[in-house]
Amino acid sequence: MYLQPEIFIYMQSNILKILILQVAFFVFINQKSAAQSYCTPIYSDGCGFDDGISSFTINGTTLSTNSGCSTGAFQFYSSNTASVYAGQSYNFSVNFINAINDEYVSIWIDADKDGLFDMSELVLQTNTPVTEPYNGNITIPANASGTLRMRIRVSFENIATDPCSEYIWGETEDYLLNVSCPYSQTFTQAHNGTATMYASSLITASNIISTGANITYNAGASIIIQPGFLAESGSIFLGKISGCPN
Repeated sequence: MYLQPEIFIYMQSNILKILILQVAFFVFINQKSAAQSYCTPIYSDGCGFDDGISSFTINGTTLSTNSGCSTGAFQFYSSNTASVYAGQSYNFSVNFINAINDEYVSIWIDADKDGLFDMSELVLQTNTPVTEPYNGNITIPANASGTLRMRIRVSFENIATDPCSEYIWGETEDYLLNVSCPYSQTFTQAHNGTATMYASSLITASNIISTGANITYNAGASIIIQPGFLAESGSIFLGKISGCPN
């Protein structure tokens, strides 16, 4: 149990309304199992015709290399982990078993550690086939923390829209990410929809919160609103001095 002051700011009809909640009490009970059981992806033909993953690197860490075609076209690589920060974007590179073949690539990160790769946890999907080396960029979910499972599916001829269901040709590899909360964060871009931002110490915000957006800032020490920050009419943002998720 801990005490958490909150400042709630709501923009409506160009009138700024501020409510300061004196104290809020929260009790968190973690009911998730430490070991999760993930689905095994299926391919009818798999990577026997060289439609698969040869290597994968993210943030300078190689998580698989010269891996070839795995038995059943699926392999979980648990010996290496890549260290990343929640809410940050990172470059990755994937090579295919056969450099000639064009492949579709999809990546999921199980941010809530529930043993499922939900549609909301899809962080990348190519809508056209790509060739190697395919260099892309993914953003780690802002609410992610701890050791997380990441899945990359490669499929020939079909977009891999599902992390578990059957495709004809391709291969899937799972990896581990060690996700930490950044010490501080600065936000200068506009945010739309719903988003949550975390930092272990300081958040500096100078972005535009568009109409209808719902943004939550969680910082361990302070949240600084700089000139240029604009919460448009009908937008909501919530600032919490609470730090990073457990």
